[in-house]
Amino acid sequence: MRSAWAVTWPREACALVLAALFSTACSTNSAPQLPVGSGGTGVGGATGSGGGSANGGGTANGGGSATGTGGGSSGGCPVGTALCGGACVPVLNNPANCGACGVVCSTPSQQCSNGACVCASGYSDCGAGCVAVTSDPNNCGDCGRVCVPPQVCSEGACSDSCAAGLTPCSGACVDVNTDAANCSECGKACAAGSLCVGGTCQCQGGLISCGGECVDTKNDANHCGTCTTVCDSGVCVEGQCQAGSPGSGGGTGAGGASGGGAAGTGGASVTCEAPLSACDTRCVDLQTDPENCGKCYTSCPTGVCNAGVCPKVKACFSPIVVTSPLLTDFEDYDGSDVTQWGFAFNGKAGSEDAVYAGTYFYDDSTGTPSAEMTAGHASDYAASTSNPQATDYGGGMGLWMSCVDVTAYDGVSMWVRGDVPTGKVNVTVAMEETSKPDEDDPAGGGTCESSSEDDCKPANYDIPVTSTWTELLVPWESFEPGVAASGKAVPVDGHNITGLGFSIPLEYVPVDPEDPEGDYQAAPGSYEFQIDDISFIGEAGVCPAGQQLCGVVCTDYQTDAENCGSCGNACDPSRACVGGQCVCPTGYTDCDGQCVDLQIDSQNCGGCGKPCSGPCVGGSCQASTCTSGAAHQDESCTEGASITIGKYWVNNNQWGDAGASGQLCIWKTCESGNTIGWGTSWQWSGGSSSQVKSYGSVVLGWHWGWKIQNTGLPIQLSASRNVTCGWTFKAPASGTFNVAYDLFAHTSADPGSSSDPTDEIMIWLNRGGGAGPIGGQEATATVAATTWALHRGNNGRWNVMSYVRASNTESATFNIMDFMNDLVQRGWIASSKYLVSIQAGSEAFTGSAELDTDSYYCTIQ
Repeated sequence: MRSAWAVTWPREACALVLAALFSTACSTNSAPQLPVGSGGTGVGGATGSGGGSANGGGTANGGGSATGTGGGSSGGCPVGTALCGGACVPVLNNPANCGACGVVCSTPSQQCSNGACVCASGYSDCGAGCVAVTSDPNNCGDCGRVCVPPQVCSEGACSDSCAAGLTPCSGACVDVNTDAANCSECGKACAAGSLCVGGTCQCQGGLISCGGECVDTKNDANHCGTCTTVCDSGVCVEGQCQAGSPGSGGGTGAGGASGGGAAGTGGASVTCEAPLSACDTRCVDLQTDPENCGKCYTSCPTGVCNAGVCPKVKACFSPIVVTSPLLTDFEDYDGSDVTQWGFAFNGKAGSEDAVYAGTYFYDDSTGTPSAEMTAGHASDYAASTSNPQATDYGGGMGLWMSCVDVTAYDGVSMWVRGDVPTGKVNVTVAMEETSKPDEDDPAGGGTCESSSEDDCKPANYDIPVTSTWTELLVPWESFEPGVAASGKAVPVDGHNITGLGFSIPLEYVPVDPEDPEGDYQAAPGSYEFQIDDISFIGEAGVCPAGQQLCGVVCTDYQTDAENCGSCGNACDPSRACVGGQCVCPTGYTDCDGQCVDLQIDSQNCGGCGKPCSGPCVGGSCQASTCTSGAAHQDESCTEGASITIGKYWVNNNQWGDAGASGQLCIWKTCESGNTIGWGTSWQWSGGSSSQVKSYGSVVLGWHWGWKIQNTGLPIQLSASRNVTCGWTFKAPASGTFNVAYDLFAHTSADPGSSSDPTDEIMIWLNRGGGAGPIGGQEATATVAATTWALHRGNNGRWNVMSYVRASNTESATFNIMDFMNDLVQRGWIASSKYLVSIQAGSEAFTGSAELDTDSYYCTIQ
């Protein structure tokens, strides 16, 4: 269902900041400026006390009611702040006063987010506080995952040793230059509120170290201005002790039994000297104060105020925890320019938990690139990018998003399809530590800045892409880790993700084809890529019950022929996967690794290893006197000559010899019932090496007329008939040739001598010298328990379909109708047509060679 809300922004708008934290980069924490200490007006009463505000001081001289009314809200401080030590202090993102005065978040394991101490990036709550899962040997990579000594926890994985640049500290591999628990050396911990920078503990957020404790000397009455200054009044404002007591109301009102007293007044007003400005009871520098940047109560989440402006946020200062697996199905698309369109996920737009994101596209500025929304996977929309001819490097698309925490999920899933040059698309995961700042937008990108070209690289993984919609699942651990500015590997675990990218590369070829070791360049090509239904892999696990992840696809090892019993164990195409085992199809038996039909196979007749000297019919050998090496009979080298052998005839067909020199000869060797022996030899030179010169073959049925009657042909393809043909031969040793069946189909059951067929079907059993069929390969077929490359083309007069065996053979027995039925099922030929001719022989292209057929037969039932 299409969402009822979508948001559209121009590229330069704040919401379209690549990888920036939207909620902090695009807003300020401003609030109404309420005066501190102004009293309300007493109303009637016997001995009322004047109405000072909560923070007021002084004496009210009114008579009046029992209680004065007035004052500011929340103790006189604006929303998002609290009265701490006589001053209004931010508490939403303040690690020293998080949510309330004096609540200190333990750095670096915690950060203050929306008034609560939460685990910082790289840390997880494992029941006893936030622990560094990247280094904690008792929670290595995940809570409860223990590294057994002597192994240590290095970069979130149990290892025999620490990665380069890390130091072992009680089983934890840490960077002593940045680890606050082991700063400069193992066991040397920094105080709360401080971080380890360059091996030195440094207080953060404007705090000062006093006796090893980080304190706010601007507002701490016990350390006011300096570590040793204590304010007797208990009030410290901007590092100076103030007179009076915070929080006192007005004085006692004197007056009659009735009537209104005078208004109570607050404490003394604050007078500030330039360049400071008054913000309630504090004198602050609006040019540099991160809590009052530019104007009172404008708080900078980074803790830095520069010339009255909060720097735009690049860091994942407060990543948003994602609670909904679906990132986008693009159904929010509103018809606008797809490069300007954005959306919200994880929550209703405008809510605190909403995450803002958008699409972006890129290309190499060649060809005619386009970005659009097209029909999706079972939905209205999918993001699509294409280019009919890119020449430089290719293109791609991506999703930028606010900084998110998706550690609750196992990875990312997506539906993809397309036509890309390499058959693969590289998926990248941008994180704060690995993505570079955007050169055009100071708020864009991450925080990774390095002079080395080998650093600041996002994590990546190659996914396969085909022309059909396919769901792909990539767990976090499948991604090759990213690289930080320091060169340190940054594995993907769901922390601080700022975007996903999909890069479409061109194929690369040598600049000099004769020097494959030299430079390479992109080969110009086209691409089209679509993506839809992008989700984080949910808590239920990567794959459904009974399936396992194999690469990027969930599969059932019990039934998947590509992954039978285990991932990557592919069955031969002739076999099926049953119970995790590769087995021959129904009707076939495994004989020494080959699937054979014991009912018709003359080499395995009725059982494996039981050869026949003649045909095998119904699992029984039929007698035959044909043997190999028999003498040639009736040999002829005359073009158009023929030799009749029972229901067959051998044809001397030199149909393509124009422009060539040579000859074709034919002969017979034996006849025993339905079985015959025959042969052919040729010698060809000149003409085109890719042109067939002759086809010496044995013919059953029609060949532009009927030479012999009562052959059993024609057969309508829709009829349930079997045509079992067996052929044992000695293939040529040289030249360019094939040994193949040549079948003809016709719309008529009785075509004449001048009527061309509509379809020619060839079955190549053997070939040499680089011979190939008409038309390109359009499929891989499994017929008669054998794998074939299926080609399709046209010779200018009729359609030609060719089955080319995956490996050469010199003996084959199968049902010819299995091939015809395969073509009918593919819709390549109509079942109403007739098989009118079965021919078997050798097409000769060039060279000298001989084909000897020891035994050949066709039985029609």
